[in-house]
Amino acid sequence: MPGWKDDYLSSLLEAERNSPVNLALVDACSQLNDKIALLEAEKAQAVQPPLSASTTTPSSPPIPSASTTLPSTDPVLLRLRADLAQALRQNTALATRLRAATADRDRLQGLTKTQEATIATLTTERGALSRRVRDQAEELRGKKQMLEQVQDEVLTLEMQLNVAEQQKTKIAAENKNLIDRWMRRAELEAREMNAANERGGPEGT
Repeated sequence: MPGWKDDYLSSLLEAERNSPVNLALVDACSQLNDKIALLEAEKAQAVQPPLSASTTTPSSPPIPSASTTLPSTDPVLLRLRADLAQALRQNTALATRLRAATADRDRLQGLTKTQEATIATLTTERGALSRRVRDQAEELRGKKQMLEQVQDEVLTLEMQLNVAEQQKTKIAAENKNLIDRWMRRAELEAREMNAANERGGPEGT
């Protein structure tokens, strides 16, 4: 009949199968469980009384009962006790390792959840920054186009101003030429009138 150790190991193995943490621990627990079962079987066999050599001899000694205890110095019993003590120590060590591995697993799962939340936050921020960069790039392209248009308009106005200056200079030169011609003509007419007056003066006296 399985004892508390078998139940404990079975529960540990079942929990580990449902939520595996360390396969080495599972194998060690399985081997330990098998070893304990073997030791229990050897112990049960050791405490059984030996069969009589002849069942027909009236003078054969009585068969000892199953409750007969072996001497505490029996080598088999001593070995069983030593193996059982070692198995219990191994069981305790494995249980400690299992608890540590479970704690490490829980801690890593917590870290994983925290890292996943951090990654999600960084992904959201990255998306927002990417959209902002695209918007600013489009805004800069629009401003660049506006600047190019203004530069083209300024260049056009400068060309028109140069043409207007040239026309102004040309018109001023033409006006000066006309004025000079008119002044020369007026001066010529005045001299002719004076000359005519001078010729007509003595005749009139």
